[in-house]
Amino acid sequence: MKILLLFLAISSLALSLEPPVRVVLDLNDGSRLLGEMPAQTIAVDSSTLGTLNVALGRVSVVRMEHDGNALFFLRNGDKLQGKLAWTEVKLTTKLGELSVPLSQLRQLETLDADGVPATLGDGLLLHLRFDRANNPGKIHDAKPATGHRGKPKTALEFDGKKSWIEVANDNGKRLSRQITMCAWVRQTGSGEQPGLIVGIGAKHRPGAGLAASANEGVGWTPMLEGSEGPPGEVAHPADLAEWTLVVGTYDGVTSTLYLNGIQVQTQRQPGVLAARTGVFTIGGAPNVFQAEPEPAPAPAADGAVAAAEPVDAVEMAGWFKGLIDEVRIYDRALNADEVRALYETTK
Repeated sequence: MKILLLFLAISSLALSLEPPVRVVLDLNDGSRLLGEMPAQTIAVDSSTLGTLNVALGRVSVVRMEHDGNALFFLRNGDKLQGKLAWTEVKLTTKLGELSVPLSQLRQLETLDADGVPATLGDGLLLHLRFDRANNPGKIHDAKPATGHRGKPKTALEFDGKKSWIEVANDNGKRLSRQITMCAWVRQTGSGEQPGLIVGIGAKHRPGAGLAASANEGVGWTPMLEGSEGPPGEVAHPADLAEWTLVVGTYDGVTSTLYLNGIQVQTQRQPGVLAARTGVFTIGGAPNVFQAEPEPAPAPAADGAVAAAEPVDAVEMAGWFKGLIDEVRIYDRALNADEVRALYETTK
């Protein structure tokens, strides 16, 4: 009996020492709360399965239905529905502990280890966190820098001349219809051409890219199959002297640009993305975002070659000068709520 009581005491202590679960609450009035809840279990009365106890850490989303039922989405893909035993949700925030009546709750979403909603892991092909040594790809001359959250060596600085990152892409047709590109950026200079923030493409064949320039602000260009040039880039004036979350999405029909979680530009352009293989590039793209050079002139009938100036490749996006942090690329188009959540939880 003593051994059993000791085991129960240790188990209770271990449970109490579990780190709290970070969550986002969306309320019926349109407001949003960010905070922590204890690593507790949630009692759910299911009409088909009876009473279930679900660990909050296993939950991805709890969505409240109009009839008072709750729809649960678990991180392993399971889904269940039922009545919650709670009457209110207690949330610890920077303002202290808040109690939210269940009647005011529209949705509860847990955050993952990186502090973003767990559902934003769906479709994530590439996530570059520059404070970690195991990032894929090759870094060319970019230097460690202080990131957008003020932590040293969590971002990379690009010199606007020759520094860039190359990451192999073998995702093939997963990027034929939809794509999202995200990055925190702070620009410290600008050349004549837009500087590439992040893009995807093969040699002389860009597929999509986010770029920034002093004259045009931020531009988002998904290159479509069969197009003769950039097909209707969406751009918006922006001062990137301060850290800004830049997001471009394409859902197969519409291109949309977001700055700091707010939609600033959109354009309809149905099609299929062009370069679905090749490389992901950050900060610049030698031989990727360049047009094919003009061929040399053919010899005349008498064998003479007409004098001509050599034609260099024309860059569609040049080198970015500034800092880049937290690059994410998805094989789907994030919606407006997801982009807003990404901004709110990573700013």
